[in-house]
Amino acid sequence: MLGVAVIQSLLAGLGFAVVGLPGAGIWALLGRGVDVPMLVIFLGSIGGMLTMGIVGLFIGAVVLALGYKLLQGWMKLETPAPDVSADQ
Repeated sequence: MLGVAVIQSLLAGLGFAVVGLPGAGIWALLGRGVDVPMLVIFLGSIGGMLTMGIVGLFIGAVVLALGYKLLQGWMKLETPAPDVSADQ
């Protein structure tokens, strides 16, 4: 079973590289170019490790970084001003 997963991963990575997907290599896994503070990554890693073990070390950082970026986008979201006209 592990051999099939490794082959599928290698083929997927090769396919990503062939079509020119940016960050298809190992650098995408290391978080290169992510605009998230290191403290957020660190806290996500520690929290994930405490709750889910070794797998949580990686999943916690990803989930917290994604939540951080979503919160930033939500805070920058502008609401349209209400239409105030003199015809009322």
